[in-house]
Amino acid sequence: MTNRRGHLRAIAGIALVLMVSLGAGGPALAALVKTRIGAGVSPPSMDTIVIYVANEQGYFRAAGLDAEILAFRGGTTNAKALLAGEIDVSAEMGASTAIVSAAKGADMRAYYVLSGVPPYYLVARAPISRVTELAGRSIAVSGIGAISYHIPRAVLERAGVDPEKAKYVAIGSPADRFRAVVAGKVDATLAAPVEAVQLERYPQVRVLVKIPEVLPEFIYELTVAKKTTAQQKPEVVGGVVKGLIQGARFAARNKEAVVRIAHKITNVDEETLARSYDIFPKEHWSVNGELSRSQYEFSANLLTRVGYMKEPLPYAEFFDPRFVESALKELGRW
Repeated sequence: MTNRRGHLRAIAGIALVLMVSLGAGGPALAALVKTRIGAGVSPPSMDTIVIYVANEQGYFRAAGLDAEILAFRGGTTNAKALLAGEIDVSAEMGASTAIVSAAKGADMRAYYVLSGVPPYYLVARAPISRVTELAGRSIAVSGIGAISYHIPRAVLERAGVDPEKAKYVAIGSPADRFRAVVAGKVDATLAAPVEAVQLERYPQVRVLVKIPEVLPEFIYELTVAKKTTAQQKPEVVGGVVKGLIQGARFAARNKEAVVRIAHKITNVDEETLARSYDIFPKEHWSVNGELSRSQYEFSANLLTRVGYMKEPLPYAEFFDPRFVESALKELGRW
């Protein structure tokens, strides 16, 4: 009898261990995969907040990732970090940087559209009042080759001005660039929504154009990884894409929560963040994450015309939809 009781106790102990390890009868919890995710703006800004929303809300963790977000000053630095293996996935890379880099042979492809429309405003100091007056003037950019460099060039080209006639000054983040314009160190820059809602404080700075109105077809931000990473670590790229889609959907319907997260991440006051949220174009929140062939071809052809690459990659060689398709199959479309 004693031996039988001991045997039963042993069985019960084994069962308890199994219940703990299996989550009360469910599948065993797999170890989280350490993943370094790159953001292209440092310090972080409201227009890149989806990355941080996904992390704060636990979507990356739910996708099996132990995510570390590394912020870089501009798209070119971000791209270099990706290619050097310092990050696994760039969640937010300026589309122009990604398109041009891939066309020039870099081992990178796009797997998700983080934001389909640039939310920027092209602003300039008085007495400049129109785009054509930027010839011979200085424009602050995050870096030569970044999206903040390409968008003004595209706007100039559409206005009939040779983009080479302007002077491009690498300064850094949207906040740094805006301060440079306010201080009179440069003549113009792209202002993010957070800076745009503060323009009433600076009567010497005026909006020349709203980028979503003059370049609505131009892709803004892409999630990019090396082809080798997608092949060898599909769970990482797929987990980032799924987490970002969930983060975008949360952001699109939870203004107050997003403002709180943005305040925590950026230290910008909540009133300014709330006002900037309100002026984002609705396409900013990429709730399905797909890249249309027409949008890609417009952006790639424009970048070719303004002289930053000779020939773009074909759409099918640049955008790989498999991770978006897998996420949408599970999450459904919006």
